[in-house]
Amino acid sequence: MGQAYEVISQVLNIFGVLIRFVGVILFGLAIGWLTLTAFKRETTWHYQAVLLIVFFGFFAAVFWNSNPGVLGGLTLGTGLAILLWGMRRANEKVVPPPAEEPPAVEDKRIRKVA
Repeated sequence: MGQAYEVISQVLNIFGVLIRFVGVILFGLAIGWLTLTAFKRETTWHYQAVLLIVFFGFFAAVFWNSNPGVLGGLTLGTGLAILLWGMRRANEKVVPPPAEEPPAVEDKRIRKVA
């Protein structure tokens, strides 16, 4: 009976470690999404600078106060967030804000020089 409880305890311990690691990855994904969403909004550079300082400060605190697995999971989740939401889609067109007018394009012919 004692060995059965020990085996069950070890199996549950493995599941706990895996669930904890997936949770840390999801937390890193959420932090990355939140930072990118707040950074992309039309805000001042002061707000964006404070946001990045807090973001990297959080990673520095995790680096100094936890084990490498947690830092790796956070970094993996944040990297996934940057790849998923940080990159511009290929068919997305850049539209200038309504306050600015696009520059006028003059119809000039370009002479090719051989």
